[in-house]
Amino acid sequence: MPPEAPTLGGVTRDLPGRPEVRAKVLDAALLAAAESSPGPVKVADIAQRARMSPGHVMYYFKRRDRIVAETLLHAESQLAARRDRQLAGLALPDERLEALVRLYLPASRNDPRWRLWAQLLASPPDDAATRASFAAVTDSWSDALASVIRDGCAAGSMSCTDPGAAAYQACRLMDGYGLEVLMGLPGRGRAWAVRAVLAAVRRSVAASP
Repeated sequence: MPPEAPTLGGVTRDLPGRPEVRAKVLDAALLAAAESSPGPVKVADIAQRARMSPGHVMYYFKRRDRIVAETLLHAESQLAARRDRQLAGLALPDERLEALVRLYLPASRNDPRWRLWAQLLASPPDDAATRASFAAVTDSWSDALASVIRDGCAAGSMSCTDPGAAAYQACRLMDGYGLEVLMGLPGRGRAWAVRAVLAAVRRSVAASP
């Protein structure tokens, strides 16, 4: 059975048609973001991968920016589920920290999720419900990292007076490094970003000797 389209913030609640067709378009849009040349994802590219006409795609979503927003929420929902499963399977806080950082940062300059974030930043959503949905996405990462830091403090392997603030700052740090990876700057690939972020976060929450 195809997955339901994400409903964070209600961006799908007034869209017509069948949920399985919308889910098909979301999967096609994510594929197009990964495979197409840099720049805005084109409706024609999405339609080709979904084996639908551009007009049929637009019937379900009305506007291209709506496809981008909903596809990104769909991708983030899937990644959040993967993150939570992976963190639950790791015992040591430092292992969980590294796993979270690796999941957060782009896999490469062609990472489709990060490409969609870049498009969203270039043209932010104009309705409060969708903006609230994306705030929930960013907050979920900060909350997950804050939980890791709290566990580290409880275990004595980390030290932090305000895990929530430290986690939020670490996520914003990852945003900056992620953008440099996405730009493909010389010497600033994924491995560089992972090393730099982990070193900075570990320093910020290091337990006293």
